[in-house]
Amino acid sequence: MDQVSYFSGKTALITGGASGIGAALACRLAALGAQVIISDIQQDLATQVVSQIQESGGRASFVHLDVRNFDQFFQVISEISPLDFLFNNAGIGVGGYFSDHNLEDWKAAIDINLFGVFHGLQCGFQVMKRQGFGHIINTASMAALVPSPAKLKLLWWLERLFPSLLCRLSFKQMKKILQPLGLK
Repeated sequence: MDQVSYFSGKTALITGGASGIGAALACRLAALGAQVIISDIQQDLATQVVSQIQESGGRASFVHLDVRNFDQFFQVISEISPLDFLFNNAGIGVGGYFSDHNLEDWKAAIDINLFGVFHGLQCGFQVMKRQGFGHIINTASMAALVPSPAKLKLLWWLERLFPSLLCRLSFKQMKKILQPLGLK
């Protein structure tokens, strides 16, 4: 199966789709024929990406979504039918010296990077189970690989909260999902 036929006519919701990896992913999926729904809290940037995709002949729309809000996430995801792909991509980084950041900075990072993923998994799984199909892909930037005390704690929690999800996807299944996007 080639890349275009794999994504053509499919619907993909991308959290954090207004910039970075999310915007690049949205543009690539749209070029492969997917209907892309870009969700983010940065409306101006997101609408620029939507316009860029539409000017290139792709199908894209924007929906405001703060992944920290479970009820909002569930409402957004429940209105998409069918939902073929959910890319849990929203994330923020907190870098520099610990003393340069306050509690709100760290709370925002954990709420978005941990609970945002959890909300996406919970909401996406419920919808996809009901419809009988779908894929959830969690992405992260290279910043996720840079060690820090906060990230080590976050990884510890992710490994404990989601082990069944991590174990259920074989290498072959992950390759099938990522290869059509040009990722190896």
